[in-house]
Amino acid sequence: MSKSTVAPPSGQNIEDPIPFEIAVPDTSIAIRGIRWPGDATPVVLVHDTRGDLDLDSWGRLPELLSQNAYTVLAMDLPGCGLSEGTSTTAVSQRAVQAVLKMAHENTAQTPALIVAGDALHLLDGLDLRRNPIRALVVLSPPLNSPNLGSVPKLAFVGAHDDTAMTAADTFLQTSRGWTLVSSFGTDRQGHSLLQTSHAAKIMEQMLAFLRDYRVVAPEDGAHAGAEEPRPEHAKSSPP
Repeated sequence: MSKSTVAPPSGQNIEDPIPFEIAVPDTSIAIRGIRWPGDATPVVLVHDTRGDLDLDSWGRLPELLSQNAYTVLAMDLPGCGLSEGTSTTAVSQRAVQAVLKMAHENTAQTPALIVAGDALHLLDGLDLRRNPIRALVVLSPPLNSPNLGSVPKLAFVGAHDDTAMTAADTFLQTSRGWTLVSSFGTDRQGHSLLQTSHAAKIMEQMLAFLRDYRVVAPEDGAHAGAEEPRPEHAKSSPP
């Protein structure tokens, strides 16, 4: 994977990642993951539901986000990696909601969310009033993506796959609010986009997008939970 050109903030103290475990509501199973501590907006990572994947599929993305001051929670979906249970849609949806809730409660901030491929379907029916999302990043949005309201969205897609491009275009046209699709010259999709020669550019764009919606920890005398300024060049989908 190409190394990102985005450097960590000057003097940033990077803490070691910490394993976490959380019970899935209304089940007898526990899911596990890894938390990278930071002092800004929490970011939850949900790996694709297709194939034999787990949180390791993100490569060095969690570390890069942590280096840029984000609190990162990368989860293993039920039945994947070190998590218990089986990978059913209903249980996986509860698991995602549980981690989003934990991220919010542990940091008192609304989390951003990064998902890959079909994992986006796990957000179908998500109550955004009870489980708000500050911003959403999708690696290769699937067909029939759920409607997530006006949550700001950034999607990445490999342009040499007609089916994936159709899905990404539909995602753009049907989304509400600020939405942008960024395509790259490859047929690889999902997590595999982070293993191409475009990986550095993808992560650079991802960080720039998240930075527009991040919340930084207050310094002495500063307003708690203050957002950094947002750019004026944002590109939106058609209404």
